[in-house]
Amino acid sequence: MLLLKLRLMVETAATFSRCVTMYILIAHHTDMEKGIVFALSQTAHGASLFIGYWSYFLLQNALKISDIFPFSFADKETSWIMISSFWTCVCCLLFNPSTS
Repeated sequence: MLLLKLRLMVETAATFSRCVTMYILIAHHTDMEKGIVFALSQTAHGASLFIGYWSYFLLQNALKISDIFPFSFADKETSWIMISSFWTCVCCLLFNPSTS
């Protein structure tokens, strides 16, 4: 699955959104720190990538839902993995204050 046309379109749109976001923030919000402007433009770039790729894979049915979420509670063999990992996370949050 190289999907070069998809990558070209998504990466172009993401780069364009990053540039537009940076231009708007620099031109209209001159009092904002440049590090914050860069961080917000990178966030816009990442959000564009996320929305572009996920919308393709979910709308084009390129992936099955079981590829995205491999475990389900209907499957008795693997449902214990989800339950045990949930309780492991809960215990880590309760007994390790530095994680919260």
